[in-house]
Amino acid sequence: MHGDFSRSTFDRRKHYSGVLAQQGRVTLDADLNEQAAIQQHLLRMFVADVVGPHAGPEGAVGFAVTLPSNPPSRNDFTIGKGRYYVDGLPAENDEDTTFWTQPERYLDQVVDAGELPGSEKAFLVYLKVWDRMVTAVQDSDLREVALGDLAPDTAVRGKVSWQVIATSQLPGSTTDLTTITENVRGKVLEEWKAWRDRDTALYRRLKVSAKTPSDAKESPCNAAPDARYRGLENQLYRVEVHRGGVIGNTDTTTNKPTFTWSRDNGSVVFPVAAVADKKVRLASAGRDHKLDLDVGDWVEFVDDAYAVRGKSEPLLQVEEIDAERQWITLSAAPRTTRRTLHPFLRRWDQRPEAPPKPAGTSDSGAILADDNALILVEDKWIDLEDGIRIMFEPGGSYTTGDYWLIPARTLPGDAQWPQDPSGKGPAYVPAHGVTYHYAPLAFVPKSGDPLDLRMRFKPQVEDVTPEAPADEPAKRARKQPGS
Repeated sequence: MHGDFSRSTFDRRKHYSGVLAQQGRVTLDADLNEQAAIQQHLLRMFVADVVGPHAGPEGAVGFAVTLPSNPPSRNDFTIGKGRYYVDGLPAENDEDTTFWTQPERYLDQVVDAGELPGSEKAFLVYLKVWDRMVTAVQDSDLREVALGDLAPDTAVRGKVSWQVIATSQLPGSTTDLTTITENVRGKVLEEWKAWRDRDTALYRRLKVSAKTPSDAKESPCNAAPDARYRGLENQLYRVEVHRGGVIGNTDTTTNKPTFTWSRDNGSVVFPVAAVADKKVRLASAGRDHKLDLDVGDWVEFVDDAYAVRGKSEPLLQVEEIDAERQWITLSAAPRTTRRTLHPFLRRWDQRPEAPPKPAGTSDSGAILADDNALILVEDKWIDLEDGIRIMFEPGGSYTTGDYWLIPARTLPGDAQWPQDPSGKGPAYVPAHGVTYHYAPLAFVPKSGDPLDLRMRFKPQVEDVTPEAPADEPAKRARKQPGS
């Protein structure tokens, strides 16, 4: 999550049950956030253990798939209201909606026509659920107006988001679901399990090393007090996959996986008030020089729809700044959007340099790709800045939005990163997020009604009022008044 955090400390492998405060100690955001993460993990684990990988409560099970009957059509379907738990995450649909109007896909029936298979195709409908972060830029109700217009925002919120997706062929499968005509439920669920097994087997891992600047001890004051980062400020670096994919054998920069990085966890954002071709007017500027924009900075144009689509667009470079009127001229015109989608610019701190050198040679920088992010190379050290360097493990498969968080600390002059148990230096670590959870909802054949694939559970409750013993009426009769 792109928050202004000091670091993220929750690790389920440590099996902590809570964070205990001590008197007279400093309270850190990481401690509070870890307590919330522990409680959330325990609750979701319990729900998954009790109800299984996915299910809905009897009487309120949601996400029923229903084809239109008046007139009959296969070009849309209704998604029923209710709740459905996926790996313990509660997906809530407050009102009946449709495939094209579901709240967090922002689909257009013309532009996104391919998102729903045609009337000649059978298709599987499934649910995708994940956690994401919402800030005051996206939800103005989170900002306390009593702090003033120029006051910083306060806490952010975590949100469980969901999308309903339809496909006639699952990723990585060679089976067209339209060809399944016998033992339909069994074969569809077999295809589903095979896809989830393939997806679970994929990995993306990275390791981090840090070197203090060569003159840090001799010249500790070389860094200006307002410098963004020169080894004298603690930072939470974020390395994020911009364009997903698998490393190929071609040398071209087109369609290769790419990444970008931020020294502030990608939390430096600027609300957009207006867009005029390549010019963007900001609703507010940064609070100080370190959190502002400079000519040459790279930014990502984000809005509500872009944030949940899981697809990347080219980064844009700041070419000119009119500080008085807060107009920013970019290297290209951003896509068309609406104020209701809460557009903003997210600053990334990448500084592309020379092409990476072969493995075994000295460290190198990173080269710019066609989408203006950095080409993702494996098994080679890539310098970020001030001694922070990263290496992607060979053989990875990357998804847009995969990220790693790297706490860089000045006191030890190093990055806080797990070490290999064998003593070989830093360890390769799986991506810290984003984690998606999936559940099948229905199979829609070429003709006929959808086949419901949902599960449900009943409340485990009993009446605790004890039943009267068999001889109780006789005892009461003997104790009647006046007897």
